[in-house]
Amino acid sequence: ALAEDALQDALVQLVRHRRRIGTHGQAVAWLYRTADTRARMLVRRRRRALWRDWRAARPEPVADPPPADSTALLAAVAALPSRERRAVELVYLEGMTHEEAAAALGLGRGAVGSYVSRGVRRLRERLGPA
Repeated sequence: ALAEDALQDALVQLVRHRRRIGTHGQAVAWLYRTADTRARMLVRRRRRALWRDWRAARPEPVADPPPADSTALLAAVAALPSRERRAVELVYLEGMTHEEAAAALGLGRGAVGSYVSRGVRRLRERLGPA
């Protein structure tokens, strides 16, 4: 499918730039080069999209705290700044993905990731190593 898309894109470009391309031999060479460039671009774009989707779909792992520490953990979460607290609650306590939490909070996925990261860092500072 990507190869077909690349070839179609190259043919469209060939039609658009036909006046600039000289002889038949030049047109064929130009078409090969353009199709190759477009194919590489499409593969890179798809790889980046798959990587983004994979990273967005996996929640950050966190160990379950022992029951004795649950009171200290809840107190530490309650002491977080409101946006960090809400992001941590949605992702870790309610099990939402970063995209779902972003939609619930009306923020971008990157902002939610930053708030969660900062919140977890503050929790580690307050509670010490697990």
